Amino acid sequence: MTKEEYLAATDIKSTKEAQKLLIDIQFLFVSVFVSLIIIKSLIGRINDGIYGLLSLVYLGLLVFFVTECMRVIKLTRLVTKAQAFWSVFFAPFSWFWFYPALTRPLKIILGKIAPPEKLPVHHTDEELKKIRKVADKKYWKTFAIVTAIFVILLGAVFVWMMVGVHDYQKISSDKVNDLSQKELGYHYTSIDSGFEADFPTAPTRQEHREGMPGELGTNYVTYEADKGDSIYYVMHYSFDDPGIDEKSPTYNVKSGLEGSVNGMVNGIKGSKLISSNFSFFLGHQAIDFAVDSNQKTVEGTFFFYGRDAYFVAVEYSNGASSKPDLEGFKSSFKLR
Repeated sequence: MTKEEYLAATDIKSTKEAQKLLIDIQFLFVSVFVSLIIIKSLIGRINDGIYGLLSLVYLGLLVFFVTECMRVIKLTRLVTKAQAFWSVFFAPFSWFWFYPALTRPLKIILGKIAPPEKLPVHHTDEELKKIRKVADKKYWKTFAIVTAIFVILLGAVFVWMMVGVHDYQKISSDKVNDLSQKELGYHYTSIDSGFEADFPTAPTRQEHREGMPGELGTNYVTYEADKGDSIYYVMHYSFDDPGIDEKSPTYNVKSGLEGSVNGMVNGIKGSKLISSNFSFFLGHQAIDFAVDSNQKTVEGTFFFYGRDAYFVAVEYSNGASSKPDLEGFKSSFKLR
């Protein structure tokens, strides 16, 4: 048989139309997979707005590709609705089977592939509906079985993963709680400094004043719990200077945080800053730091609270076998 006879068995009007359909299908097939790879590779690497725009472009290409596929299916009369739905459901991997099935008739019409020996039966619309109905029943039955097995396996894996994660979180949480309860067994509330926290023992309270008489200075109160091999600190600062105010638009909070840590390092002879990073603590801008001070390490967080500031930290020997529970200490700290 000839390619002209094969063309007559379809609803495609000319080789020119077949050529356009083939180019569109090939372009969209490659575009969809390339854009999918690009989208996956850019997750978490670009601005959310740009990522959303690229995702919309990908979805547009995908919709256009599926639309063109359905158009070719209708014109060639060679693929049932069940086959088409099967291909879409298991996309995009099923398209590697579906793509040759779509392009083969077009390539035969264009003379790129030799036509079959026998002419495909050109059914009327009514006959085609009956044939497709029978074929669809077989596919729908197989599809239902495979889908049910797939859903059951997927559900089993999901339940197994959720149970495993829950158990892991529970075990981890229990371990953390047990350690915190052993390490930080004394809950302390300060009315005048407006905080509460869990210390290893009852803290000692001392009031201090920095600054010359008659000048702007700083009042601060220290709460110190000495555990022997480590010390837990909370310091509450109150500033006389009205310019030091976290809520003031003219006050540079980050500069104040850095200055406080540098002042602590410079105020202790032989100390050096190990690390410092800006963060947030209880919803306020903060700085996390670590300082090496005379064979000891001081780690903690400093943050401003209005015209006040708080210092939450621990101190331990550099050769200590275990570090104090700084994270448990910080998580127990609450403003009142």
